[in-house]
Amino acid sequence: MPVVMDIRPSRRWKLLELFAHGFDLTLLILKLEEARGRGTASPMGSKDSREGTHSMNLFNNKMALLCAAGLLGGGTASASMFTFTTNTSVNNGPKGDIILDSVSAGSLGGTFSNFAFAQSLTLISNDPFTGGNSGAASTDRGDNVAAVGGITNIEDPTANDFLNTLANNNLNSIIDGEDNGSFDMRVGFGQTIESVFIWERGGNSRLGLQALDANGALIGNEVVVNSAQWSSAGFQIDTTEIGGSQSVRSAGFSDLAAYFGTDEDIAGLRVFSESSFNGADFKLIAGAGTQIPSPGTGVLLAASLAIGLRRRRKA
Repeated sequence: MPVVMDIRPSRRWKLLELFAHGFDLTLLILKLEEARGRGTASPMGSKDSREGTHSMNLFNNKMALLCAAGLLGGGTASASMFTFTTNTSVNNGPKGDIILDSVSAGSLGGTFSNFAFAQSLTLISNDPFTGGNSGAASTDRGDNVAAVGGITNIEDPTANDFLNTLANNNLNSIIDGEDNGSFDMRVGFGQTIESVFIWERGGNSRLGLQALDANGALIGNEVVVNSAQWSSAGFQIDTTEIGGSQSVRSAGFSDLAAYFGTDEDIAGLRVFSESSFNGADFKLIAGAGTQIPSPGTGVLLAASLAIGLRRRRKA
């Protein structure tokens, strides 16, 4: 059965996102032509300047799609997942503190340390803990990591406990997911973000993500990171929830607007798990973008401009 899509031609990112999710390239190009409202494109070099402009726009869109498909050597898909090297300033072994210093990746232009940590967290749902391996998400720490500064191992945590776990740079302070549990939390960073870094203990679980705008509203599409997409992070952890060391794996994401399929600024993430995801045990940190002004900033700025204009007129 053919897939019916309603695509605004100005949103090229949407076509790239659809292609990344498995839609046929030819179908997407045909939909581009249809969305333009002109039927089949005129040949390049048409005497009609309007048709020529349309042909050039269509050609550029086709080039973007072909680059996304890897059929041309001149580009890659703009929605990028990448591998990175984790650089730590302290590494006291699997049971101790593992303090993130920076990450290195070619896609980031080298070494990157301008991180944005969680500043707010709303817990939408979390399967209740009733003993044993029940529940969904809990907080966890390395066996020898001190329970200070918000680092905890709590089976039935509050939203603030989860926030404290994500707000530090100790990679041995994580959120632990039970295999069959479901949770949904909204994480705000207090600024726009340009990249996301996730570490997952074991690398055998899936984790769901969706973008949030500056007001905490859901935007874009749900994305699920699957177990095949994790890469070795180069270290192990041994936390209170397990009986031995496990390797940590990681995944990085950039060009977030294209990845989530939105043209809005991203300032937070919905992080979720379903019962079939096998309970991710993770740490999530973002790459900083721009600070979000406080509600009064715009009013103050407008007042300052008005005063400046008034003074200039009097002069």
